[in-house]
Amino acid sequence: MSQFKFLQIDEEGFPLSGGLRFQDKDLSRILLQNIKLAENRRIFISEFENETYIIENFDQPFVAQHIHKKSLDPQHTEWFVEFPWDIIEPLDFSTFKVDEWDRFHGRSVKNIPFVLSRKAQADFFNLVEEFDDESFTVNHKKYFVRPLLPTQKESNPQQFWQNLYKDSNTQWDLQGPHPALESIISQLKISKCRILNLGCGRGHDAHFLAQRGHLVTGVDVSEEAISQAQSLYGDKENLKFLKLDAFNLPDKFYQSFDLIFEHTFFCAISPDRRKELIKVWKNCLTPRGHLLAFLFTIDHEEAPPYGATEWEYRERLKKNFQFLYWTRLRGTTPRSLSSELIVYAQKNES
Repeated sequence: MSQFKFLQIDEEGFPLSGGLRFQDKDLSRILLQNIKLAENRRIFISEFENETYIIENFDQPFVAQHIHKKSLDPQHTEWFVEFPWDIIEPLDFSTFKVDEWDRFHGRSVKNIPFVLSRKAQADFFNLVEEFDDESFTVNHKKYFVRPLLPTQKESNPQQFWQNLYKDSNTQWDLQGPHPALESIISQLKISKCRILNLGCGRGHDAHFLAQRGHLVTGVDVSEEAISQAQSLYGDKENLKFLKLDAFNLPDKFYQSFDLIFEHTFFCAISPDRRKELIKVWKNCLTPRGHLLAFLFTIDHEEAPPYGATEWEYRERLKKNFQFLYWTRLRGTTPRSLSSELIVYAQKNES
Protein backbone atom coordinates (compact mmCIF):
# COMPACT_ATOMS: atom_id res chain seq x y z
CA MET A 1 0.00 0.00 0.00
CA SER A 2 2.81 2.39 -0.89
CA GLN A 3 0.72 4.48 -3.30
CA PHE A 4 -2.69 5.59 -2.14
CA LYS A 5 -5.27 8.35 -2.11
CA PHE A 6 -7.74 9.33 0.59
CA LEU A 7 -11.48 9.07 0.04
CA GLN A 8 -13.77 10.79 2.53
CA ILE A 9 -17.33 9.56 2.95
CA ASP A 10 -19.81 11.96 4.53
CA GLU A 11 -22.26 11.04 7.25
CA GLU A 12 -24.95 10.24 4.68
CA GLY A 13 -22.67 7.76 2.93
CA PHE A 14 -21.62 9.74 -0.16
CA PRO A 15 -17.98 10.00 -1.36
CA LEU A 16 -16.45 13.48 -1.27
CA SER A 17 -13.90 15.25 -3.42
CA GLY A 18 -12.56 18.56 -2.15
CA GLY A 19 -15.34 18.67 0.42
CA LEU A 20 -18.05 18.23 -2.21
CA ARG A 21 -19.89 15.09 -3.22
CA PHE A 22 -18.62 13.21 -6.27
CA GLN A 23 -20.59 14.12 -9.36
CA ASP A 24 -19.32 11.05 -11.21
CA LYS A 25 -22.00 8.53 -10.27
CA ASP A 26 -20.28 5.58 -11.94
CA LEU A 27 -16.94 6.17 -10.22
CA SER A 28 -18.69 6.68 -6.87
CA ARG A 29 -20.55 3.42 -7.27
CA ILE A 30 -17.39 1.52 -8.19
CA LEU A 31 -15.43 2.92 -5.26
CA LEU A 32 -18.21 2.08 -2.80
CA GLN A 33 -18.69 -1.41 -4.20
CA ASN A 34 -14.95 -2.10 -3.90
CA ILE A 35 -14.65 -1.17 -0.21
CA LYS A 36 -12.97 -3.84 1.88
CA LEU A 37 -11.08 -4.18 5.15
CA ALA A 38 -7.35 -3.59 4.76
CA GLU A 39 -4.81 -6.26 5.64
CA ASN A 40 -3.91 -4.50 8.88
CA ARG A 41 -7.62 -4.80 9.83
CA ARG A 42 -7.69 -1.23 11.10
CA ILE A 43 -9.00 0.71 8.13
CA PHE A 44 -11.13 0.29 5.01
CA ILE A 45 -9.77 0.67 1.51
CA SER A 46 -11.11 0.66 -2.04
CA GLU A 47 -9.01 -0.33 -5.06
CA PHE A 48 -9.69 0.78 -8.63
CA GLU A 49 -7.44 1.03 -11.71
CA ASN A 50 -4.24 0.26 -9.77
CA GLU A 51 -4.96 2.93 -7.17
CA THR A 52 -5.71 2.35 -3.50
CA TYR A 53 -8.10 4.70 -1.75
CA ILE A 54 -7.94 4.94 2.05
CA ILE A 55 -11.52 5.29 3.24
CA GLU A 56 -12.21 8.04 5.78
CA ASN A 57 -15.82 7.39 6.74
CA PHE A 58 -17.43 9.93 9.06
CA ASP A 59 -20.06 7.41 10.12
CA GLN A 60 -20.03 3.80 8.92
CA PRO A 61 -18.57 3.16 5.42
CA PHE A 62 -22.08 2.40 4.15
CA VAL A 63 -25.21 4.34 5.07
CA ALA A 64 -28.44 2.62 4.09
CA GLN A 65 -30.82 4.94 2.25
CA HIS A 66 -33.81 2.57 2.00
CA ILE A 67 -34.95 -0.94 2.86
CA HIS A 68 -37.10 -2.86 0.39
CA LYS A 69 -38.85 -6.19 0.43
CA LYS A 70 -40.09 -8.33 -2.44
CA SER A 71 -42.71 -11.00 -1.92
CA LEU A 72 -42.07 -13.96 -4.19
CA ASP A 73 -45.03 -15.89 -2.82
CA PRO A 74 -47.11 -15.86 0.38
CA GLN A 75 -44.44 -17.88 2.17
CA HIS A 76 -41.30 -16.27 0.81
CA THR A 77 -40.14 -12.64 1.06
CA GLU A 78 -36.73 -11.29 0.12
CA TRP A 79 -35.28 -8.16 1.73
CA PHE A 80 -32.82 -5.68 0.25
CA VAL A 81 -30.85 -2.69 1.50
CA GLU A 82 -30.14 0.29 -0.77
CA PHE A 83 -26.95 2.31 -0.34
CA PRO A 84 -25.98 5.59 -2.08
CA TRP A 85 -25.82 5.61 -5.87
CA ASP A 86 -28.37 2.80 -6.24
CA ILE A 87 -26.21 0.04 -4.78
CA ILE A 88 -28.63 -2.70 -3.72
CA GLU A 89 -27.69 -5.82 -1.73
CA PRO A 90 -29.56 -8.63 0.04
CA LEU A 91 -30.26 -7.82 3.68
CA ASP A 92 -29.13 -10.13 6.48
CA PHE A 93 -31.07 -9.33 9.64
CA SER A 94 -28.86 -11.62 11.71
CA THR A 95 -26.13 -8.97 11.53
CA PHE A 96 -28.30 -6.23 13.01
CA LYS A 97 -27.17 -4.45 16.17
CA VAL A 98 -28.26 -1.21 17.79
CA ASP A 99 -26.22 1.64 19.24
CA GLU A 100 -27.11 3.76 22.27
CA TRP A 101 -28.76 6.35 20.00
CA ASP A 102 -31.17 3.59 18.87
CA ARG A 103 -29.68 3.49 15.39
CA PHE A 104 -29.60 0.07 13.72
CA HIS A 105 -26.34 -1.21 12.24
CA GLY A 106 -25.68 -4.21 10.02
CA ARG A 107 -23.13 -5.82 7.73
CA SER A 108 -23.07 -5.92 3.95
CA VAL A 109 -22.55 -9.10 1.92
CA LYS A 110 -18.79 -8.34 2.09
CA ASN A 111 -18.98 -7.81 5.87
CA ILE A 112 -18.65 -4.02 5.60
CA PRO A 113 -20.52 -2.22 8.41
CA PHE A 114 -23.46 0.01 7.62
CA VAL A 115 -25.91 2.13 9.59
CA LEU A 116 -29.52 2.84 8.74
CA SER A 117 -30.39 6.42 7.83
CA ARG A 118 -33.54 7.88 9.36
CA LYS A 119 -35.45 7.04 6.18
CA ALA A 120 -34.13 3.48 6.08
CA GLN A 121 -34.93 3.00 9.77
CA ALA A 122 -38.47 4.24 9.13
CA ASP A 123 -38.71 1.75 6.24
CA PHE A 124 -37.53 -0.98 8.57
CA PHE A 125 -40.11 -0.35 11.28
CA ASN A 126 -42.90 0.02 8.70
CA LEU A 127 -42.04 -3.26 6.99
CA VAL A 128 -41.23 -5.67 9.84
CA GLU A 129 -44.08 -7.77 11.20
CA GLU A 130 -43.53 -6.91 14.87
CA PHE A 131 -41.04 -5.04 17.03
CA ASP A 132 -40.48 -4.05 20.63
CA ASP A 133 -37.56 -2.78 22.71
CA GLU A 134 -35.83 -6.15 22.69
CA SER A 135 -36.63 -7.78 19.35
CA PHE A 136 -38.16 -7.59 15.89
CA THR A 137 -39.87 -10.21 13.71
CA VAL A 138 -39.22 -10.70 9.99
CA ASN A 139 -40.62 -13.55 7.87
CA HIS A 140 -42.07 -15.05 11.07
CA LYS A 141 -38.60 -15.20 12.64
CA LYS A 142 -37.78 -13.26 15.81
CA TYR A 143 -34.42 -11.49 16.05
CA PHE A 144 -33.24 -10.20 19.41
CA VAL A 145 -31.62 -6.78 19.43
CA ARG A 146 -27.94 -6.87 20.38
CA PRO A 147 -25.83 -3.86 21.40
CA LEU A 148 -23.40 -2.58 18.80
CA LEU A 149 -20.51 -2.60 21.25
CA PRO A 150 -20.41 -5.12 24.09
CA THR A 151 -19.48 -4.44 27.67
CA GLN A 152 -16.00 -5.50 28.74
CA LYS A 153 -15.89 -9.16 29.69
CA GLU A 154 -13.14 -8.88 32.31
CA SER A 155 -14.62 -9.06 35.81
CA ASN A 156 -11.59 -7.23 37.20
CA PRO A 157 -10.29 -4.60 34.72
CA GLN A 158 -7.55 -3.51 37.13
CA GLN A 159 -6.10 -7.03 37.22
CA PHE A 160 -6.56 -7.37 33.45
CA TRP A 161 -4.30 -4.37 32.74
CA GLN A 162 -1.92 -5.30 35.53
CA ASN A 163 -1.32 -8.69 33.91
CA LEU A 164 -0.75 -7.17 30.48
CA TYR A 165 1.96 -4.85 31.78
CA LYS A 166 3.59 -7.59 33.84
CA ASP A 167 3.73 -9.85 30.78
CA SER A 168 4.79 -6.96 28.48
CA ASN A 169 1.76 -7.80 26.35
CA THR A 170 1.42 -4.16 25.32
CA GLN A 171 1.37 -4.00 21.52
CA TRP A 172 -0.13 -0.53 21.64
CA ASP A 173 2.96 0.87 23.37
CA LEU A 174 4.96 2.94 20.86
CA GLN A 175 8.15 2.89 22.98
CA GLY A 176 7.95 6.68 22.95
CA PRO A 177 5.47 9.55 22.57
CA HIS A 178 2.91 9.61 19.79
CA PRO A 179 4.81 10.51 16.57
CA ALA A 180 2.43 13.35 15.76
CA LEU A 181 2.40 14.89 19.21
CA GLU A 182 5.25 17.33 18.67
CA SER A 183 3.85 18.77 15.44
CA ILE A 184 0.34 19.06 16.90
CA ILE A 185 1.52 20.79 20.07
CA SER A 186 3.55 23.24 17.97
CA GLN A 187 0.68 23.82 15.55
CA LEU A 188 -1.87 24.49 18.29
CA LYS A 189 0.58 26.72 20.23
CA ILE A 190 -0.55 25.35 23.58
CA SER A 191 0.74 27.53 26.42
CA LYS A 192 2.38 26.03 29.50
CA CYS A 193 -0.39 24.50 31.58
CA ARG A 194 -1.49 21.74 33.96
CA ILE A 195 -2.16 18.53 32.01
CA LEU A 196 -3.91 15.32 33.05
CA ASN A 197 -3.13 12.13 31.12
CA LEU A 198 -5.55 9.32 32.07
CA GLY A 199 -4.47 5.79 31.21
CA CYS A 200 -0.90 7.02 30.88
CA GLY A 201 0.65 3.55 30.71
CA ARG A 202 4.45 3.74 30.71
CA GLY A 203 4.24 7.53 30.54
CA HIS A 204 5.83 8.26 27.16
CA ASP A 205 3.31 10.97 26.19
CA ALA A 206 3.24 12.44 29.69
CA HIS A 207 7.03 12.70 29.71
CA PHE A 208 7.07 14.40 26.32
CA LEU A 209 4.58 17.00 27.52
CA ALA A 210 6.56 17.57 30.70
CA GLN A 211 9.71 18.10 28.62
CA ARG A 212 7.85 20.94 26.90
CA GLY A 213 7.45 22.67 30.27
CA HIS A 214 3.92 21.57 31.18
CA LEU A 215 3.00 20.38 34.68
CA VAL A 216 1.80 16.84 33.95
CA THR A 217 -0.03 14.23 36.02
CA GLY A 218 -0.16 10.70 34.61
CA VAL A 219 -2.77 8.32 35.99
CA ASP A 220 -3.16 4.59 35.44
CA VAL A 221 -5.10 1.84 37.20
CA SER A 222 -2.24 -0.62 36.78
CA GLU A 223 0.36 -0.52 39.55
CA GLU A 224 2.82 -2.20 37.18
CA ALA A 225 2.31 0.48 34.52
CA ILE A 226 2.92 3.24 37.06
CA SER A 227 6.01 1.44 38.36
CA GLN A 228 7.44 1.20 34.86
CA ALA A 229 6.60 4.85 34.17
CA GLN A 230 8.41 5.86 37.36
CA SER A 231 11.45 3.82 36.35
CA LEU A 232 11.56 5.50 32.95
CA TYR A 233 10.66 9.09 33.78
CA GLY A 234 10.27 9.47 37.55
CA ASP A 235 13.13 11.95 37.87
CA LYS A 236 11.23 14.75 36.11
CA GLU A 237 10.19 17.42 38.63
CA ASN A 238 7.13 18.66 36.74
CA LEU A 239 5.85 15.12 36.09
CA LYS A 240 4.16 12.80 38.55
CA PHE A 241 2.55 9.38 38.14
CA LEU A 242 -0.31 8.17 40.31
CA LYS A 243 -1.97 4.78 40.56
CA LEU A 244 -5.64 5.73 40.48
CA ASP A 245 -8.90 4.58 38.94
CA ALA A 246 -9.89 7.23 36.38
CA PHE A 247 -13.53 6.71 37.35
CA ASN A 248 -12.87 7.27 41.04
CA LEU A 249 -10.51 10.24 41.21
CA PRO A 250 -9.97 12.25 44.41
CA ASP A 251 -11.91 15.46 44.92
CA LYS A 252 -8.76 17.55 44.45
CA PHE A 253 -8.82 16.70 40.73
CA TYR A 254 -12.06 18.66 40.28
CA GLN A 255 -11.45 21.62 37.92
CA SER A 256 -7.71 21.33 38.52
CA PHE A 257 -6.39 20.84 34.99
CA ASP A 258 -6.13 23.16 32.02
CA LEU A 259 -5.86 20.35 29.49
CA ILE A 260 -6.81 16.68 29.28
CA PHE A 261 -4.57 14.65 26.98
CA GLU A 262 -6.21 11.50 25.62
CA HIS A 263 -4.38 8.71 23.83
CA THR A 264 -5.42 5.01 23.90
CA PHE A 265 -7.60 5.27 27.02
CA PHE A 266 -11.01 5.92 25.43
CA CYS A 267 -10.59 2.86 23.20
CA ALA A 268 -9.42 0.67 26.10
CA ILE A 269 -12.31 1.08 28.51
CA SER A 270 -15.56 -0.82 28.29
CA PRO A 271 -17.74 1.02 25.72
CA ASP A 272 -20.59 1.36 28.20
CA ARG A 273 -18.35 3.69 30.27
CA ARG A 274 -17.66 6.19 27.49
CA LYS A 275 -20.36 8.58 28.62
CA GLU A 276 -18.93 8.41 32.11
CA LEU A 277 -15.44 9.20 30.82
CA ILE A 278 -16.65 12.35 29.06
CA LYS A 279 -18.06 13.47 32.42
CA VAL A 280 -14.67 12.81 34.08
CA TRP A 281 -12.97 14.97 31.46
CA LYS A 282 -15.46 17.76 32.00
CA ASN A 283 -15.19 17.63 35.79
CA CYS A 284 -11.38 17.63 35.85
CA LEU A 285 -11.02 20.60 33.49
CA THR A 286 -10.98 24.18 34.61
CA PRO A 287 -13.67 26.45 33.16
CA ARG A 288 -12.92 26.75 29.43
CA GLY A 289 -10.15 24.17 29.74
CA HIS A 290 -9.17 22.10 26.73
CA LEU A 291 -9.21 18.51 25.51
CA LEU A 292 -6.53 17.20 23.14
CA ALA A 293 -7.44 13.71 22.01
CA PHE A 294 -5.94 11.16 19.64
CA LEU A 295 -8.89 8.88 18.94
CA PHE A 296 -9.07 5.64 16.96
CA THR A 297 -11.50 5.39 14.04
CA ILE A 298 -11.35 1.64 13.54
CA ASP A 299 -13.79 -1.21 13.05
CA HIS A 300 -13.30 -3.32 16.14
CA GLU A 301 -16.19 -4.49 18.29
CA GLU A 302 -14.92 -7.38 20.38
CA ALA A 303 -11.93 -6.37 22.53
CA PRO A 304 -9.64 -3.44 23.28
CA PRO A 305 -9.01 -1.36 21.34
CA TYR A 306 -12.75 -0.87 20.84
CA GLY A 307 -13.69 1.00 17.69
CA ALA A 308 -15.64 4.21 17.17
CA THR A 309 -16.52 6.59 14.34
CA GLU A 310 -16.21 10.34 13.93
CA TRP A 311 -20.00 10.46 14.19
CA GLU A 312 -19.88 8.90 17.66
CA TYR A 313 -17.09 11.18 18.87
CA ARG A 314 -19.01 14.24 17.70
CA GLU A 315 -22.21 13.11 19.39
CA ARG A 316 -20.49 12.33 22.67
CA LEU A 317 -18.49 15.55 22.85
CA LYS A 318 -20.68 18.25 21.31
CA LYS A 319 -22.74 18.97 24.43
CA ASN A 320 -19.74 19.75 26.63
CA PHE A 321 -17.08 20.93 24.17
CA GLN A 322 -16.60 23.43 21.38
CA PHE A 323 -14.51 21.96 18.57
CA LEU A 324 -11.48 24.02 17.59
CA TYR A 325 -9.50 21.49 15.55
CA TRP A 326 -10.75 18.25 13.99
CA THR A 327 -8.72 16.25 11.50
CA ARG A 328 -7.72 12.75 10.47
CA LEU A 329 -4.10 11.89 11.03
CA ARG A 330 -2.63 10.85 7.71
CA GLY A 331 0.69 9.02 7.73
CA THR A 332 2.68 6.30 6.06
CA THR A 333 2.76 3.62 8.76
CA PRO A 334 0.00 1.04 9.38
CA ARG A 335 -0.73 2.69 12.73
CA SER A 336 -1.12 6.23 11.42
CA LEU A 337 -2.68 5.45 8.06
CA SER A 338 -5.79 7.52 8.66
CA SER A 339 -6.99 5.35 11.54
CA GLU A 340 -6.75 8.17 14.08
CA LEU A 341 -8.72 11.34 14.60
CA ILE A 342 -7.17 14.34 16.32
CA VAL A 343 -9.58 16.57 18.24
CA TYR A 344 -8.75 19.78 20.07
CA ALA A 345 -11.76 21.24 21.88
CA GLN A 346 -12.62 23.76 24.57
CA LYS A 347 -14.90 22.98 27.46
CA ASN A 348 -18.17 24.89 27.31
CA GLU A 349 -18.84 27.31 30.12
CA SER A 350 -22.21 25.80 31.01
